[in-house]
Amino acid sequence: MKICLAKATEKHLMSLNIGLLQYSYIQNHYVKNDEDFRDVFTDFYLTSQARMRNDENRVPFFELLSKTKPSDLLIDIVEELYKILPIGMYEFSFATKLLHTINPKSPIYDSKVYKYLKTDEKVDLWDIHQKKLNRAGKEISKIDKIKHNWEELNNWYDAFIKTKTAVDWINWFDCNFPTYKSISNIKKIDFIIFTFSGY
Repeated sequence: MKICLAKATEKHLMSLNIGLLQYSYIQNHYVKNDEDFRDVFTDFYLTSQARMRNDENRVPFFELLSKTKPSDLLIDIVEELYKILPIGMYEFSFATKLLHTINPKSPIYDSKVYKYLKTDEKVDLWDIHQKKLNRAGKEISKIDKIKHNWEELNNWYDAFIKTKTAVDWINWFDCNFPTYKSISNIKKIDFIIFTFSGY
């Protein structure tokens, strides 16, 4: 669905205000990494993931967050989460949220971003859980699908951020939420996609 900010309702603005309050708290408290921070982070980023309310998964996730540096590679974080979480899954979305907390210029990948970019922007994102073969007929691994999607995501943001649409979105955001003008343009775009894409 084409995003039209002119059709923003009070409900949209209220939802964004709540999200921005939580996001701001996360960005200002992640160094402390205490139980309040972990609760807010989980509610904001992982609310649909019941497994992340289990200490068996929660503790190692936040321990890794405390060790992560802004220059760390996303794929290294994905592989480390695979090793330390007892769920045996490649957590691409979790990894992008973890890295973004440390490096706000790093984009976030989730189901809404995936659907919007694939459907509306025609970005060549692959379904990580669906079987896909390379040109030689060999199955592409999940980690290689993640590498592909990460590259596509970054390429889209690099190109989009230079467009008039992106400038208009950022200006709309800054006008409506002047208290949060200092957050990264990447996150402003992410908030708009999450709120207005309809996915």
